[in-house]
Amino acid sequence: MARRIACLLDRRDDPVRIETDHGNGDGAEQQPAAQQRDEAGERGAGQPLAIQPADLHEQGTQAEPDSLAQQRENQQGQAKAAPEHGPDAGQGDLRQRTQESGDDHAGQDVARRGGAVKRAAADACGAIPPPIRRPDDLRPRPRRFQEGLPRLTEPALDIVAIGNAIVDVIARADDAFIARHALVKGGMQLIDTAMADLLYADMGAAVEISGGSGANTLAGMAALGGACAFIGQVRDDQLGAIFAHDIRSLGIRFDTPAATDGPPTARCLIVVTPDAQRTMNTFLGASQYLPPAALDLDLIRAARILYLEGYLWDPEQPRAAMRAAIDAARAAGREIAFTLSDAFVINRHREDFLALIETGAIDILFSNETEIMALAQTDDVEAAIARFADKLPTLVVTRSERGALAMRHRERHEVAAAPVNQVLDTTGAGDLFAAGFLTGHVRGKAPAQCLAMGAIAAAEVIGHYGARPEADLRALMGPLLD
Repeated sequence: MARRIACLLDRRDDPVRIETDHGNGDGAEQQPAAQQRDEAGERGAGQPLAIQPADLHEQGTQAEPDSLAQQRENQQGQAKAAPEHGPDAGQGDLRQRTQESGDDHAGQDVARRGGAVKRAAADACGAIPPPIRRPDDLRPRPRRFQEGLPRLTEPALDIVAIGNAIVDVIARADDAFIARHALVKGGMQLIDTAMADLLYADMGAAVEISGGSGANTLAGMAALGGACAFIGQVRDDQLGAIFAHDIRSLGIRFDTPAATDGPPTARCLIVVTPDAQRTMNTFLGASQYLPPAALDLDLIRAARILYLEGYLWDPEQPRAAMRAAIDAARAAGREIAFTLSDAFVINRHREDFLALIETGAIDILFSNETEIMALAQTDDVEAAIARFADKLPTLVVTRSERGALAMRHRERHEVAAAPVNQVLDTTGAGDLFAAGFLTGHVRGKAPAQCLAMGAIAAAEVIGHYGARPEADLRALMGPLLD
């Protein structure tokens, strides 16, 4: 199988784009298969459809408490090394995102989309609605979740996320390809190793880029100047190398050792037919085998927020790893954010999630209306919100075209959906909403401003194909980011 590299792999300021020719005689490298879970799933995959041929292109003592401010001041220009933290230092350089605003590849269409969203940002700054309080909720809510857990050091990172490490492989195909492989056009299915190898070998020239729900959220936060790190499992194969290079090119730290045996790197094989339908075939592979031993606990302790992807709670090893990460973050006095991901995950692990909430292990919970109702086992969304509003420091519920709400210490805040010229692909909308909200949160913004930032990021990503931002998110945020 001959592969042509369509970009300079030594550049760190652009995502990897690899154009692949799949010959009839050479298949993808075969890897030992492991039985995949039938119920497992992944929803955060996707990548902008720029697929025209021309476009396939510590706990230690704090040495520098103002490191985050210095990092943000130096986001455009050059990467800056993270401050060391006493004897447990040695985590390496924290790569900073240096993407310039107004990327050429975004084009005029992106500029038009950006104009509407940017105007929404300006409006949001001048008209943030006051919190809505119920009469019986006016008393202050105690911070029982953080009592006795002082912050040991000033964090060197805004966020570290644990999630599925997936490579999105996007290629054009005709309807005959769909029929030949008995695929359901426009649908998503989980596939095993043999099917993944068969489809990958039969696909034409493709764009290959890192994906996954948690990784998508970090991509949005890095685009907004956040200092981010990702923990996820890949295999020591070609797609594993692509994932690592691509996510690092966004300025996101990724140091998880690649597995030397077991299933190959996870991939979402996305086939785009002439009618613009996207048929997704997800092989979860190595991402489902992240062991607790692969965690960098010092890295987790160094981040202001630990962000956990609900999809990864399903397999046993990553679930144990996330429990260990929660313990490390809690001991360091850090915040923990959790995204419920999908109703099927909730139905399988409801008792675990309820226990995390009841014991105060979650500070910020992200869900949509369907997910929060599934967790509460009710068809009344307001009843579901009321059930958990008193149990979580912050509950965020997205409501599609009706915007989003946040309950913080029993105070209700709401925001309308940001305008978008045309909704083309909702893949990644929740991931990017979380990116905008968490960016505002780590910068100390009020809940309503965090919601507005989330709405703007989500509006950008649904205005084009794929789950990663194309426009300059910093410019779209305008004064909200100040």
